[in-house]
Amino acid sequence: MFLLGLLLLVVSAGFAALLISQNLQAGSDYAITLFGNHIGTMNALEIFLAGIALTLLFALGWMLASSGARRHRRRAVARRVDKRAAREARRSPTGDTQVDQAVQDLDADKSPPATRRHRFGHHRFSH
Repeated sequence: MFLLGLLLLVVSAGFAALLISQNLQAGSDYAITLFGNHIGTMNALEIFLAGIALTLLFALGWMLASSGARRHRRRAVARRVDKRAAREARRSPTGDTQVDQAVQDLDADKSPPATRRHRFGHHRFSH
């Protein structure tokens, strides 16, 4: 997969270099407007290079967002594992039979957990 990605990068960079070298002569100019405001005048080569720059910025943003999501997922899994380990450590026997028996007695006397009441307007999907 890495080699295929590398091959695509090399081929696309070569194609872009050929397009740029074949279009170095100035062509007709185009007025660039955005929301009714004149930003500037560009020829075909400048527009092409601006497109490449915008594509690179988009790819950078995509890469940062996806790496942030992966990092968040890894941290959430690690946090869950740590909580589970801490819970198991609290439940593990201490070696003292009296303390272990007292913990087991307390666990046996626990009432079932209370159910959460639904609060109007605080639903996860707000409907």
